[in-house]
Amino acid sequence: MTILLYSMLALFSIGFLSLRGKDRATMSTASILAVSVLFAAYSMFLSASGFDLYGDRANYALHYAVYYSRFLDHPLDAVFDGFQQPGWAAVNIVLRCLTPEVKYLLTLTVFLYMLTSLLLVREASDDGKNAAALFFLVSFGPLYAMSQCRQFFAIALCNLAYIYYLRKSKYWLIPALLAVTVHSSSLIMLAVVAISKFARTRNGAAWVLLLGFSVALFSGAAIDLAVAALPFLGKTMPGSVSGASEGLGVVVKSLPYLIVAFIAFPTKKMKSSLKSSWNDELSWTSAVVAACAYIASAVNYWFCRMSFYCIPLAGACFSNALAAREGDRFPWAVLVIAVSAVLTLRELSMLYPMAL
Repeated sequence: MTILLYSMLALFSIGFLSLRGKDRATMSTASILAVSVLFAAYSMFLSASGFDLYGDRANYALHYAVYYSRFLDHPLDAVFDGFQQPGWAAVNIVLRCLTPEVKYLLTLTVFLYMLTSLLLVREASDDGKNAAALFFLVSFGPLYAMSQCRQFFAIALCNLAYIYYLRKSKYWLIPALLAVTVHSSSLIMLAVVAISKFARTRNGAAWVLLLGFSVALFSGAAIDLAVAALPFLGKTMPGSVSGASEGLGVVVKSLPYLIVAFIAFPTKKMKSSLKSSWNDELSWTSAVVAACAYIASAVNYWFCRMSFYCIPLAGACFSNALAAREGDRFPWAVLVIAVSAVLTLRELSMLYPMAL
């Protein structure tokens, strides 16, 4: 029942987002808000139904209560003590002062993630086609926003930073740095921006592919560096490679991003076909980073969590590539969406084993 409800929600949202704004060129703000509210309501449904999603929601409920009590007794301890980061502790404390129910924290996270992701999809897509929203909605993003609350709150801040960055605003670093205080994996956003700047140089895209996949394929040797840079990885792997691997089967999850990176490779012809030259390398870099992250997670699971930051921009890259390849006889759209949908359905069955 839960799997069916989620699938129906995604399908309905795809159709609803096809309603256009006044300029009839992009998704309307009203439809984006409505879809965000619907997914937030689904999160409330999960809370009411008692679906725990591998214990993640229960963990957040425990932390929600514990951090509030620490704040009452020892304010500084509430912010700086424990494994959670100060930004996330502050979010818990503020909301806990307003309500004792953790379901509102979970629901707020889903709403903010969906809202900022769809706004980013609209901002980064050259023509606002439905393909970008379709890619996003059949991805793992909306699904895992229901359980990985802290990281997806940080991703929502990163989405906001990307929107400001695409608008060439000097304030984009503010939400980006705030995201790091919520979840340190948000540092990947700064890396994506830096890599995309390099990708704009002559032969830069080719070097990004070569170096990216080299690191992914030999990620075992790179894990020590990742542990040092990202504290949350160190909680699972305190020194080097551990047994927390996904196995070679996880490489299949990289397929949608590998295909998108291939069909959107920024050649001169591709660039001339796009309406905007500012966001094409950024969205393409996101697709490459997501693919590399899944390949690297064959060694350790935590690498795949990096891909979550890249989903909306990878969707925009997918849409832009389809627009630039208009007239191409090969059904790239059908292939990418079909593979993504099958992978997400499989993930649904793992997250909701009781619903089968």
